[in-house]
Amino acid sequence: MEHAREEVSRILRRGRTERWEEIAGELNRFLRGWATYFVYDSPVHAFNVLDWHVTERVRNFLSRRHKVARATSRFKYNEVHRSLGVLEVRALLR
Repeated sequence: MEHAREEVSRILRRGRTERWEEIAGELNRFLRGWATYFVYDSPVHAFNVLDWHVTERVRNFLSRRHKVARATSRFKYNEVHRSLGVLEVRALLR
């Protein structure tokens, strides 16, 4: 889990200027590979924790990029995982 959180933070590091689609694609490739590797255990809790971590990191990344307050109601969980196209890891369990 710690490695996964570090990798998400690395992908969403400050100063990235690529288009959001490229960053989201890289993030999704990592999340899909990580989930595929760990799906054989009992991953429900770990997948939920990682989804929330990804949501928080994306929210922080996009808040900095768009210069909006961090306490904003933009970039909620559903928007991040549906509208912005970030993979929801726990959806792979179904």
